[in-house]
Amino acid sequence: MDTPKKYRPDPHAKYTLQLLSLPLILILIAAIRYVLIFIPTNIVNSICLLFLLISLLCIFILLPLWFRNTSYTITEQDIISVTGIFIHREKRMRLRALQCSTIIQMPFCQYTGMIFLPLHAYGGTMLLLFLKKQDAAELCIRFADLFYPATQEETHAP
Repeated sequence: MDTPKKYRPDPHAKYTLQLLSLPLILILIAAIRYVLIFIPTNIVNSICLLFLLISLLCIFILLPLWFRNTSYTITEQDIISVTGIFIHREKRMRLRALQCSTIIQMPFCQYTGMIFLPLHAYGGTMLLLFLKKQDAAELCIRFADLFYPATQEETHAP
């Protein structure tokens, strides 16, 4: 690895989450109205409106902010994950501590961006979320080179 490379979450994942969240919110609001039938209608309407406003805030403001601020950088020595909305969290993992990696792909991942790459190392796991399919494959090849160096020769016992 010559230069650090930065990876960003797939924007398709953001759009997928936004599209799936809207019907889910409406179903939850309908469930709230059904369960809280013994409470006065104006209170239930206020609860539903508050829930709808908070959900829309999360879908159209907080989720895009999270996607904009999230990045994964691979340097010669470290894997750096930066996430957060208002408070940025930086997580580092040494490449030499990396034990294994796996690609988790959801159905239609090239369209939905639902690809996850858990990286297991000594003492913990780092999860790279919503990667592009090409980026996840590239990272797995890079990590495979770490696990199985090309210069390593097999020795056979006589």
